[in-house]
Amino acid sequence: MMEAKGSTKKEIAEKLNITQGRVSERLKRAGYEEIMALLKRYRELVSLNNQNVMILLVKLLLAHFLDTNHWEAAGFLPAAKSVFRFGDLKESKDRKFTGYILIGTLISYGLAILIGIFYTRFS
Repeated sequence: MMEAKGSTKKEIAEKLNITQGRVSERLKRAGYEEIMALLKRYRELVSLNNQNVMILLVKLLLAHFLDTNHWEAAGFLPAAKSVFRFGDLKESKDRKFTGYILIGTLISYGLAILIGIFYTRFS
């Protein structure tokens, strides 16, 4: 059992209706302290946040779709991204920010598509 972000042992104990000592005992049994020590040790080595993971997944999907000649699926990815980002961009008062996101997306997908074309043609 792991602590929820921002939860203290006291809060967890109250939710589970057990003592704080039992929370510590359960965390130790689950190897929580060892896992957290390892994560702290390698945090700087592997510094991926949610946005970096999503970018990596999108690029891998795009490469797969281009490699398998599914251009329609490759075209779906930027459309899906624009749907998810529409709320952020609509609420943004800064037009430059919106422009930077659109230009960055076009450059990113353009490069990925060019790399995919070269890969499929010359492999």
